[in-house]
Amino acid sequence: MSESTLGSRSSHLTRREDFSSDAVSEFLKNGWLLALGHGQILVGWGEWSEGSESGIENSCGLFVPDFYFTAEAPWRFTPSWDLLERDAFSAQLLQGLETHEVGDDQSFAWVEPERSEFEKALRIIHEGMANRGLAKAVPVVFATASVIVDESRRARILNRLLQISEPLFPYGFWSSREGMIGATPEILFTIRSGSRTKLETMALAGTRERNSGAGKVLLNDPKERHEHQLLIEDLREVLAPFGSVTFGETSTLELPTLVHLHTPISVNASVPISFTAAAKALHPTPALGVAPRRLGYEEIKRWDSSIPRHRFGAPFGAEFQTAQGPAAHCLVAIRNIQWQDAEVTLGSGCGVVTASEPDREWQELQLKRDSVKRMLGI
Repeated sequence: MSESTLGSRSSHLTRREDFSSDAVSEFLKNGWLLALGHGQILVGWGEWSEGSESGIENSCGLFVPDFYFTAEAPWRFTPSWDLLERDAFSAQLLQGLETHEVGDDQSFAWVEPERSEFEKALRIIHEGMANRGLAKAVPVVFATASVIVDESRRARILNRLLQISEPLFPYGFWSSREGMIGATPEILFTIRSGSRTKLETMALAGTRERNSGAGKVLLNDPKERHEHQLLIEDLREVLAPFGSVTFGETSTLELPTLVHLHTPISVNASVPISFTAAAKALHPTPALGVAPRRLGYEEIKRWDSSIPRHRFGAPFGAEFQTAQGPAAHCLVAIRNIQWQDAEVTLGSGCGVVTASEPDREWQELQLKRDSVKRMLGI
């Protein structure tokens, strides 16, 4: 994978155009979206092309690698893209759907993961804690379904996603044969270039079902705070080579059904930061991978699910031009469904440390999948 700095040149020609209701049909066939926060959203539409580098001046490239970064061409490009206010995009989408047939059937017959697979992963993880210095691991399990996520289903899911408010960030991409749609609470990084480059990220680890008093309980839970601190210390070490790192106060991030521990982090860069350099440095954080990070992908592969992760938990982002100059925004692809042809998967992961209780972790995995089903109406 080539490392292109913000604003570098590429042979993939894309053009910023106004997204209108006339573009909705093409958008539902071949399209993508990425919520940026502050009420803004990036969208793209048209036939896909692929590349190893990001976009050119006045263009936009979409970064969609798999979890293990095995793809030689992780960048995708559509001939047209736009940066809109989220309300304006929603209005155009709804107007375009007035002439588009949208079916009522959203049923997905989910086959839930086997607990035996999870317990097998736990045994391997505990063996790593005893013998290889593993401090934290994140096993992932998948529910599966056999269904075609056609344009009608995509339209209904997108309509639901646009009703979701921050701190969840809708995102996704799709073509005739594959795709992924979800809304994640986790930002891997944003990069803004000006007189001085600034990178922003977060530590997001520790989960409780949302109810009265859940935030206070989470903040005072020794296991969850330990898990969260492992992530903070990992990010401190990873980000230090880029510049001066500042950590905000740890608080709770409340979602519709879940509560997480959250710490904002910023870096005043002392060196240039490319999109791929940031992605490679930060992914996978201990929130999706392992601590200590040096154990790497090989440790994760010891227990990884029999169902491939594909893009679950991978970076999902874009490098694009704004009126103020080049920018980058990258999410962590969780709380989603992904599909290839009629094979649909819905993943969930949990942080395992020495103090973890298997029953509690298994319940957390189910809670996360159930929250996605409700969110997407599936």
